[in-house]
Amino acid sequence: MTPSLFRSLAADPFWNLAVEAWLLQQLPADTARLFLYVNAPTVVLGCNQNPWRESDPARLARHNIHLARRASGGGAVYHDPGNLNVSLLVPRSRHQPAVLEALLTDALADLGLAAAANPRHGLECGGRKVSGGAFQLTRDAALHHATLLVATDLAALQAALQPAGVAARTTGQAVASVRATVANLAAFRPGLTPADAAEAIIRRWTGGPAGDAEPLAPGRPWPPPDELEARRAEFASWEWRFGRTPDFTVHDWQPEAGRPPLTVRVHQGRITAPPPLSDSVPPPPADWLGQPFPA
Repeated sequence: MTPSLFRSLAADPFWNLAVEAWLLQQLPADTARLFLYVNAPTVVLGCNQNPWRESDPARLARHNIHLARRASGGGAVYHDPGNLNVSLLVPRSRHQPAVLEALLTDALADLGLAAAANPRHGLECGGRKVSGGAFQLTRDAALHHATLLVATDLAALQAALQPAGVAARTTGQAVASVRATVANLAAFRPGLTPADAAEAIIRRWTGGPAGDAEPLAPGRPWPPPDELEARRAEFASWEWRFGRTPDFTVHDWQPEAGRPPLTVRVHQGRITAPPPLSDSVPPPPADWLGQPFPA
């Protein structure tokens, strides 16, 4: 396959998700694309996850941390300037998870780091997780993307991935993240930066320097700015981030002091009445029905 390389100059997670989606949809036959980017502080959910069970949306907003939902599966991850994101896009017939895993482990070996893939398609170094992977398959193409914890603020990561208070009283079919003990690559090689890791990955991918990458940024003529802005708006929308949450039920919810606890059903991110439970469990007030569940 013909390899190509793209590198985002933007830290906007919604724009980078839009670029990734465009690169996947417009993938030429017999071409492999590698896309590298670094985001501002963001919790990124898998496509079938519940934001209230994976994080606390209100807390994220207070701390200026974005909440995003990607189109691929898998669990929730935390991005910040110390985390490098690597996306491999190939024709579906050529999709093999081991390809990106080998690229990353070889690049890390060039930096003197011994990493190995685990059964969940993540990478471990020194017995701790340093990378997680997720996949999206379309009719013609496949996406395998991975995080790479280089110098992430791990205290911020742990705090950002703490669930909301209602999580313990929530039931539903959303995919739950599998928690793991994580580490930064910089713990094994002090001073390592995401730029260092990107350089090593690029050299393995192209055999050349980082300057071989196609730089991408908002406002440039390619990819088409209007199309990317429309995609960015979709990824940033309430409907995508919250409205796509699998249905769930919150039991014994007391959103207002002095009100008796309620049980509510949440469909497409909005409050609905649950099936009748008992006379002792009041239904939600009529003016709440259809309203977004508090984020």
